Amino acid sequence: MRVLAFAAVLTCAAAVAGGAQKKPFEINTQTPEGVLLTEAGQTDDEAKKTALLEEFLQKYPKHEGVPYAGTQLQAIYLKNGSLDKVVQTAGTILAVDPALPLAAYNALQASEQKKDYPGIKTWALKTVEAAKSDLASPKPTDDTQAEQWEKDQDYSKQVILRCEYSLFHAAAETQDPQAKADLGEALLNLNPNSQYLAQTLPHYLYGLMQTGQAAKASDVAEKILEKDPSNDDMMLLVADNSLSGKNFDKAGAFAARAVDSLKAKTAPQGGDAAAWQKSHDAKLGRAYFIAGNAASESKKYAEADKSFRAALPLVQGDNPLLAPTYFYLGFVNHELSKAQKLPASRTLLADAKKFTTACAAIVGPYQETCKKNLAGMQAGK
Repeated sequence: MRVLAFAAVLTCAAAVAGGAQKKPFEINTQTPEGVLLTEAGQTDDEAKKTALLEEFLQKYPKHEGVPYAGTQLQAIYLKNGSLDKVVQTAGTILAVDPALPLAAYNALQASEQKKDYPGIKTWALKTVEAAKSDLASPKPTDDTQAEQWEKDQDYSKQVILRCEYSLFHAAAETQDPQAKADLGEALLNLNPNSQYLAQTLPHYLYGLMQTGQAAKASDVAEKILEKDPSNDDMMLLVADNSLSGKNFDKAGAFAARAVDSLKAKTAPQGGDAAAWQKSHDAKLGRAYFIAGNAASESKKYAEADKSFRAALPLVQGDNPLLAPTYFYLGFVNHELSKAQKLPASRTLLADAKKFTTACAAIVGPYQETCKKNLAGMQAGK
């Protein structure tokens, strides 16, 4: 009997490389299956090698030599672009050796080349599952085997990181919102502490929002805030979704939290201060607007007026937000004027007319309503 072993190289976009080998198995050249593997190992003719290895897998799908033959075939298929065969062979290999991440990783590479996003998710998770099984294997007492075991352990750790990157990259690359949601969720569930999660979150949350899963997006944002309590983007997402869901107390609370967080932040050194300020002011304006909206819906008009007035200078130039800000300022000041005596009521009514006039001048969904409201105010209603 002679001994043959197989090896593989992991290469990833992050320039991480490593090798993985399973312990050699013995080929019995006195058996029909051994003859096939021996002939395949001795030939330099790729077509002949492929035919022999395929014959072996077809005849002996449960043989211990399947990982040896299958991974060789996968390498040939990858080189020749036979990507569906790479994936098919992975299933055959893992049925014999579930703790062989190389087989699943080859299928992941094939799925990436095909831009098969469901396949990327499936095979990234299967690769990690196989790698974790490999990591759980005990260290051999034999020195030679122990050395190989350590190499396998290193490979499995690297391939897990590579799979996390693959999920992030696919989520960023695909234009399909459902795929973004699925890939982002896969990474979050796989490793909530992944170094790639922060880059994946915008794509994940976008996918959830675009596929009508706003409530789930809000739940995810709250979980993120448990670990990153200063993440004002997540605060705004929860506040916005709570407002849409008519949970005004929660919307107001998260909006106020976002206001406090944003007011305490300063531009980072070394960056584009103007760009940072523009983004910061847009977020702060949005936070004040949500706080005002939530207060208005709860009939807390004085509180709403304060928030909307704070939002006003920050949303200038953003007509989709400026128009409703003027609208609500007109509304809440009109309501406040009803509860006040002269001369305060006259001042509040004048402000209501001023803001409503500004709203009526902006083309958009609030324009006609503001024109009608203004006519009513002028008529003393």
